[in-house]
Amino acid sequence: MHNQNFLKDFVEVDGLRLAYLVSGEGEPVVFVHGWPTYSYLWRHQIPTLAGRFRVYALDLPGFGDSDKPTDVKYTLAFYADVLNSFLNVIGIEQVSLLCHDLGGPITLLWAVRNPERLDRLVIMDTMPYPDLPLMIRLMLSAARLPGIGRALVSRRGLRLAFHIGTISRGVVTDELVAAYHRPFAEDAAARTTLLRILTELEPREMVEIADNLARVTAPTLILWAEKDPSAPLSIARRLQADIGSAVLKTVPNCGHFLTEDRPEEVSRLLWEFLAKP
Repeated sequence: MHNQNFLKDFVEVDGLRLAYLVSGEGEPVVFVHGWPTYSYLWRHQIPTLAGRFRVYALDLPGFGDSDKPTDVKYTLAFYADVLNSFLNVIGIEQVSLLCHDLGGPITLLWAVRNPERLDRLVIMDTMPYPDLPLMIRLMLSAARLPGIGRALVSRRGLRLAFHIGTISRGVVTDELVAAYHRPFAEDAAARTTLLRILTELEPREMVEIADNLARVTAPTLILWAEKDPSAPLSIARRLQADIGSAVLKTVPNCGHFLTEDRPEEVSRLLWEFLAKP
């Protein structure tokens, strides 16, 4: 985490050792990453928000420096339960949640089940509806093919994912790829787990989310990249229609990995939304 002012800590949650970054003081803000990232995704945003908030960036089970159990089924319900237990163990009652990618349906499943605990919500480039976008359906199908699946979770596969998911020149450096590859670089079982998380994703679990989004009444920001090949803007507009309190802001010249592609712009928009009274 070179030269960043975060504390990395660990906590026992539901029998799992979970890693998280924490910084700042104030009302709690929790970042929930997606696939194949981890808390490193938020390294540019944490210092900005830590000036006003107590910021947590969790490594979900199977990712980053958290446990990667081989004996659980990586369902959205499993993850939503882990998120709930994490908040309870840390002692957070009311929370603002910020989510991206797979973190979206995880966070939204928790939110529709616990709407009274949500202060504010930020949803970034995700796919929370059971009718998944074509590119995601193709990726999930490919992940089930042995050769392609292994390639997806290789260093080269990650590099390709970030090239597809960013637009700004020079974003996908060797350092970036190494940082995202590190948690499972030396561990074949961890790579297998990362792949299982994709192949075990059940779109039908998202029906509960789609049917209950009206329960989310907290102030909501939908922050979306204008050039995301995997999560088109139509999803953002649908979310805006389904969540009555939602405001949609788009980031131009930006791909799926917003915090890598346009980190300063994303930090500014998050600060504006979270810090306003």
